Amino acid sequence: MNLSELVAAVKSPADLSPTQYGYLVKLHEDFPYCAVVNLVLAHHERQRSQGKRTNCLHWAAISVSDRRYLYDYVHDATVFSAPAVQAADQPVAHSENAAEESPSLASPEENEDGALREALESTPDFSAGYAVESATAADEEGDAETSSRLDALIAKFDEGHGRLRALPQDAEETHKKEDLSKSSTELKMNLVTESYAKLLTLQGKTAKAKEIYEQLMVKFPNKKAYFADLIAGLDKKEE
Repeated sequence: MNLSELVAAVKSPADLSPTQYGYLVKLHEDFPYCAVVNLVLAHHERQRSQGKRTNCLHWAAISVSDRRYLYDYVHDATVFSAPAVQAADQPVAHSENAAEESPSLASPEENEDGALREALESTPDFSAGYAVESATAADEEGDAETSSRLDALIAKFDEGHGRLRALPQDAEETHKKEDLSKSSTELKMNLVTESYAKLLTLQGKTAKAKEIYEQLMVKFPNKKAYFADLIAGLDKKEE
């Protein structure tokens, strides 16, 4: 199917041949959010299914943001040729009786459009997702701009005051070792409590609880026998 055949299919979806229909289905599988293909298939399948809901109708509702245009096209594909597709030398005639002469677009059949209305109302609009993506992109740009300003301030400070003198290598390594051991010890000592061990026992984490009791035996040598009995009790529970 070439471009001219595709345009003809859009204008007259009811006249699709089996070959053209199969090509459009394959095109929909490759490009599921192509609005033109989804519109043609939705109109064609609605005519074949006698107004029942179809899968292509759902895809068309997702990919077409103009709900009124989608509704009109699925019911009457001739709306595609007016007014955007009409040639410049074919002006549209307006008269007082225009509404009476073409009532099909203004009042579609109420007995057949229930499934279409339900699909349009239940399908979310992609504009909301686009707004979220735009807001996220704006936030990322704002973070990047803030980071650039901070880098510029740091560079300006270095130019005016000079970089801080680096510590000697030996002193720096000693400082790092002392800090690491200090933070590690403080973290463990904060967690090494009998209450924490009992909480672990209630949670069924007996192995962790025994580790806490063993550390408490080192921390409080005078209570070594007491904590040893608690460990023995945990061993019996595991058996």
